[in-house]
Amino acid sequence: MLNALLPLTRETPLLLCVITRPQPETPLTWISSPEMETTAVPTLTEININPLSDEDGRALLGHLINLRQLPESIVRLLLTRAEGNPFYIEEFVRTLIERELVHAKNGQWEVKSVVSMETLEIPTTLRGLMMARVDRLPEDLRNILRDAAVIGLQFSASLLNEMRRRQQGNANVVPALERLTEMGLLVERHEFGEQVYAFRHILTQETIYSSLLRSQRPLLHRSIAEAIEDLFAPDLTPHTEVLALHYDRAGDRSKALSYMLQAGDRARQRFANREALEYYSRALQLAQHVETYANERRQANIGMGDVNQHIGNYEEAVACYRAALENQVEGLLEDNAEVMLKLGQVWNKKGNQQEAEIWLRQGLAQIHLASHPLPKVEAQLTSELGWLLLRQGDLSAAQRWLEQAAQLAAQNQQHGALSAIFNRLGAVYYTQGNLEKATVTVQKSLELLEQIGDIVGMARPQNNLGILKKNQGDWQGALQSYERCKEIFERIGDTDGATIAYANLGVLYTDLGNWEEAERHLLWDLNLAQQLANPYHLAQAHRSLGRLYLLRKQWNKSAQHLNTAINIYKDTGTRGQIELANTLFLRGLLNLEQGKLESAREASEASYELLRAHGKNEAEAAVEKGRCEMLLARLAQATGNFDQAQEHIEESIRLLHQSGAIIDEAHSRYWRAQLHYARGRTQQTHEELLDVREIFARLGAATDLKETEITLARIEQERASSS
Repeated sequence: MLNALLPLTRETPLLLCVITRPQPETPLTWISSPEMETTAVPTLTEININPLSDEDGRALLGHLINLRQLPESIVRLLLTRAEGNPFYIEEFVRTLIERELVHAKNGQWEVKSVVSMETLEIPTTLRGLMMARVDRLPEDLRNILRDAAVIGLQFSASLLNEMRRRQQGNANVVPALERLTEMGLLVERHEFGEQVYAFRHILTQETIYSSLLRSQRPLLHRSIAEAIEDLFAPDLTPHTEVLALHYDRAGDRSKALSYMLQAGDRARQRFANREALEYYSRALQLAQHVETYANERRQANIGMGDVNQHIGNYEEAVACYRAALENQVEGLLEDNAEVMLKLGQVWNKKGNQQEAEIWLRQGLAQIHLASHPLPKVEAQLTSELGWLLLRQGDLSAAQRWLEQAAQLAAQNQQHGALSAIFNRLGAVYYTQGNLEKATVTVQKSLELLEQIGDIVGMARPQNNLGILKKNQGDWQGALQSYERCKEIFERIGDTDGATIAYANLGVLYTDLGNWEEAERHLLWDLNLAQQLANPYHLAQAHRSLGRLYLLRKQWNKSAQHLNTAINIYKDTGTRGQIELANTLFLRGLLNLEQGKLESAREASEASYELLRAHGKNEAEAAVEKGRCEMLLARLAQATGNFDQAQEHIEESIRLLHQSGAIIDEAHSRYWRAQLHYARGRTQQTHEELLDVREIFARLGAATDLKETEITLARIEQERASSS
């Protein structure tokens, strides 16, 4: 949670103070982000509190008690045993006060009898000092502290009272708690109108709990759990985690297992991912090797699989889902189908589409074996198959499956599933080149999510809306959508989604000419892609960085990333071929900029060949073909073949205009202006550049705009000189 909040300190006057004891084995770690790395003022300041020196320890003691009458030998022994811990010194003074060895005088404590002090035994450790204080308490106060320590660091008076009532028949713990508060062992806290107390120091609670015999603890934990169940019987949901803890420590396997699973579900639903994994893992341990708990083992494995899939631990997710399927429970065909759905989703995210399709089709087969319809799971499986086909490039089949899924979800009022399907259909229409229909469909997805109040679910539709806005020329709107998308994904710990958001932001910042922001986002995208080990994401990250460094004229860096992307795409199968064609185009552009014309021609021809072989429809490949035509035009112009260059550039503009690729069309028109200039058509050059400048200005493409204005100024100067 803290890692999610840290970036907010860059935008909001927010101060987070985190206090923790030293943890050498598990130090507190902070996840950096591009935003934090570039903050001028340090976002994070760590202050390590060292133990008090003897001088400081003596000063603290002297502030609490008059040292003139305290034997020097006692002072030295006290400071040695305190080991720089101020809490030890404070507890020592409290011990003197409770044993009436000191009295108040002139606003300070003074020793009553030097003889008594010299014979005083000082415990060697802080825990010993605290237990000595507790042992001197009356029995009723000791027992209340004991029960409170079993509840935890903080506890409500009503729960402690109910626990004592169950032990003794009647109880009123408030007077005793007030007395313990006066003695400095507890502090009172008021929360939501309830009387709540806490141990003044965590070491006090831990020390008292550790002093209990192991045979005593289970009975006390059971008593607390039963008291919670009685007190909060109308709604135990908020107390699930505490009940899981106490029944686990009570040794009640059945109840502990039930509450552990519920606690895991609650943590997963609020995206407390690490906490959820801990609950599911403990549930799995409790259910292990007990035949009657097969269903519970299955639930724990599915829960762990869901969390691991969400945070990008795909290998662990696959292992958990497979284990769930191995725990076959009779009559759970729907559950089996749902687990197969999840396996299909994970394999798809891992980039193994063949394995994903196998599991999705097995899931559908399970549904057809069921004795009654299972529309919810069937709609999800059908949607996943449609999405898989889209990523494989089969647009007509993808549309057919997704529309079938939408019909199933609509018939059964599955609004959440229907919104996800609409979002995917929007991607299909976008790929087909129908931007208007795509926008309407994605907006439907967002409207449904708003109706059901699913703010988190809006992340992926916001991403798609950003893509549509960018392609329609609303780059600032796209930036806002991508930022909202990134914010949601980071908040819920969705690594796969965050990778997509950072990639899209990096590409947009590249187009905007904000290269520093582009580099930060794309490097973070690469980092996340490496964590996920998804070859498709990894190749995209390298390609985007290669394009950025190409525009920045950092040739070696560009070549390194583009070559890496090409090698990865070659291993991704059919899905990566269109992207491979685009990367080869970029490699050709790099070669052209370096003056390697033959290498540029080979790259452009290889790109075109891939587009012919794998572009299953004109809309899908038109943008890439338009880019290749622009490269071929520049190559022809570089070799002095102006007629051929004209043919290529006109075809490029036609394809890009037809596809609605505004920025790419503007780039081609810029190069057409350069061709006009090379052919001596000054008037046409000037008119073309004026149009192009307007497009770049409207989009906010700062670098392109600057380059166009420089060229335009040169042309206008030449025209003025010749007139």
